[in-house]
Amino acid sequence: MWNPPIRKEVIVNRNDKVLVKRNGAIAVMVCLLASLCAVCLLGAQPAWALKAGSVNDVQVGQTFKVNGSLYKVTEAKAGDLPEVKLVKYGSTNRKPVVNVVKYKGQKFEVDLIGKGAFNTVKGRKIVAVTIGGHVDRICSKAFYGCSKLKIINMRKSDVIDIDRESGKYSIDKVNIGSKAFAKAGKARVIVRCGKNCVTYRKLFKKALAKRGLRKDAVIVK
Repeated sequence: MWNPPIRKEVIVNRNDKVLVKRNGAIAVMVCLLASLCAVCLLGAQPAWALKAGSVNDVQVGQTFKVNGSLYKVTEAKAGDLPEVKLVKYGSTNRKPVVNVVKYKGQKFEVDLIGKGAFNTVKGRKIVAVTIGGHVDRICSKAFYGCSKLKIINMRKSDVIDIDRESGKYSIDKVNIGSKAFAKAGKARVIVRCGKNCVTYRKLFKKALAKRGLRKDAVIVK
């Protein structure tokens, strides 16, 4: 029984899988005996509506690998792109962009770079990294020991929030864990912050220095 009762809205395929064409509810009746039956009302959504919030059987807490890197699903809601944490970097790409990852045809937003994520055999070989706008937090020691790192592009990232009030810049919040950039790079690491203002760049450097970035790092737009 389909509620609302509209014809051709529910299809049962050859594998006995129920497919629906729009949102609604399905009443499932199970009978053990002629006089012993139970009815269960289930919510239903079409596959296209679920795709934006889940991927096949992937659920929150489950993990998967893409190009050697390990990810963990942190959020999956219908209507939104699901979110993942980069747990361990394992790709041979030495200039990674951390923002979106694709798995089995579905895009995931990378909202979190996990603890020690790049402190791996492959991670310590990266020479540049771009931290995209979807990244909300960088955990402690995320880039610890990445001694070959030369460029950190954070132009679109909001992990460092610097506000301007009454013509003055100030650090509002920093979502970066301790020692996240400790022992990263060897000399004059270039960090792209997205602003050309000298005061802004100084505050940006101050925030990163407290998270282990080298003192001789150069902050540019």
